[in-house]
Amino acid sequence: MKNIMPIYEYYCEKCHKTTELMSDFSKDNEYILCPICRGNAAKVFSNFNWHHQTPNFVKFQESADEKMHYAEKRLSEDKSLDPVAWLEKVKTANLAEKAVKSG
Repeated sequence: MKNIMPIYEYYCEKCHKTTELMSDFSKDNEYILCPICRGNAAKVFSNFNWHHQTPNFVKFQESADEKMHYAEKRLSEDKSLDPVAWLEKVKTANLAEKAVKSG
């Protein structure tokens, strides 16, 4: 069986840099010396790694890009969908309603 060594991230409190370090499961290094400034670096939880999920990530990204393309296309074709214009319309209607109630 292949010896698996995970990659841990450490955040330095002194220089505010993040460092990756490969370490054995048996070692429980909560703190290390920062290789950049030799300050105290604490182990942090890493973000999810898409490295081994590339095909799924590409599909997700393509889907998101496609949705954004069609949303922008609809917005350019139908100006009534513009959120800024809609907010201005609501604001104007609210001001007119307040003027009628107060007047």
